[in-house]
Amino acid sequence: GSGGNIFLAPALSPHGRHVAFLANGNPARGQVFIDLWLADAVTGKRIKRLVKSTTDPNYEELRVLYSQSAFSPDGILLVATSQYAGRDVLYVFRVDRRQPIARLDHLPFESVTNPSWSPDGKRLAFSGNHGGITDLCIVDADGRNLQRLTNDKYAELQPAWSPDGRTIAFVTDRGPDASFALLRFPDWRIALYDLGSRTIRLLPGQAFISNVHGNVN
Repeated sequence: GSGGNIFLAPALSPHGRHVAFLANGNPARGQVFIDLWLADAVTGKRIKRLVKSTTDPNYEELRVLYSQSAFSPDGILLVATSQYAGRDVLYVFRVDRRQPIARLDHLPFESVTNPSWSPDGKRLAFSGNHGGITDLCIVDADGRNLQRLTNDKYAELQPAWSPDGRTIAFVTDRGPDASFALLRFPDWRIALYDLGSRTIRLLPGQAFISNVHGNVN
């Protein structure tokens, strides 16, 4: 009932009370562009437009097609990607205050996508892009102690922490049949990064084929 016909990248809070998503709003209220919204997950009512990209220079562009927001494990914080000064940054919002409390704008990447909270709420994993190459990275929630977990030509996308915080699952095009010389890469697969040993393991049994539309057969 609040207008809008575009809805993207939903993120449900751990307690199930809130949902964050990208959407437009009521054109009669000037809400014609896609912004970041917070809504009641039970009633569906929009609570607050967290980002007004058309009037706030801090949000030059939301990564509408490439990233989504993520709630902290306690549901108090929400992290989202936006462009600021021509580069991607991470904004951390206090859900109860409906406003940003931090901007992680020193990350040395052209794009920063799909942030994911560690189970203890102290760190963030994300995919960092520099020069067209993505790497798996982690950083403290206050922006300190940035670590690039991978440094190669393979793609590392959409990280997600294990419940015990010891492993990060991610999507990659790495594999034994990959060849940079021949520009040959396998289909997307899920891999696990062990934070203790700093090793990567491809999950077995992923002999599927993805078509150009992104569907899995």
